Amino acid sequence: MLSVRRKCLRRSGSSLIETAAGLFVLVPVVLFLFDLVSMILVQTANDALAKHAARAAAETPDPNPPASTPAAQIQATNTATQIVNSFPPSRLASNPSLLVCTYTDDRVNGISQVYVRTRLSCTLPIPIPFSSLSAIDFVAEATEPIVAVLPP
Repeated sequence: MLSVRRKCLRRSGSSLIETAAGLFVLVPVVLFLFDLVSMILVQTANDALAKHAARAAAETPDPNPPASTPAAQIQATNTATQIVNSFPPSRLASNPSLLVCTYTDDRVNGISQVYVRTRLSCTLPIPIPFSSLSAIDFVAEATEPIVAVLPP
């Protein structure tokens, strides 16, 4: 009777040790997955922000259509800046900024497009241990054709 009881205790003791050892591996993996999911969400939001800013800048009407690329560049940059500044900050995504907005209207060669590059910071919900990394900056690019440009 006593030997049967010892076998049961040995089995439950070994399974407790296996569970503890498994948790030492499983918990960091789950915590890393939280950080990974938050980084994917912020990068997706940054891609959408760049695309939205480029689309808005491309739809901006040219003030003087014949050849006013500098005025159109300023107006497209202002429109893209308004879109980036209207991005709602969250606990994960912060500090949206417009890095580049290039308005190219070359009607002779048929290249009429707006190029936009944005940056968005991702604050990690669970900082990585033994590292000073608590935020990651993501950069996204988008190119949109200028719409409603009449040929010469």
